[in-house]
Amino acid sequence: MCGATHWTGVSVYFGQIFCKEPNGSVAKPVHQDNFYFDPDNTDALITAWVVIDDATVGNGCLFFAEGTHLGPSLPSRGSGGPTIQFTGVTRHRSTTPHVTGTGG
Repeated sequence: MCGATHWTGVSVYFGQIFCKEPNGSVAKPVHQDNFYFDPDNTDALITAWVVIDDATVGNGCLFFAEGTHLGPSLPSRGSGGPTIQFTGVTRHRSTTPHVTGTGG
């Protein structure tokens, strides 16, 4: 992908795969990627969402919150223990918070 844009000196900082099957996946809560990545220079980091199959409102597409790329990272809060439970909204930063829904 970076080669197609003719960017040089690009490396992968973090990678992950979410297999979200239509009408059967768990929705991802609202979040900001950079909260997890914690880059020193947010202008030098991009995140990419690569869609293999068509993503629609009906089967669980990606949504963006307008204007949230302007800033700051918002902390996620939770109580200590073996698990952390979040209520309603889990925030982190990719410069742009985004959420995916369940299909159907």
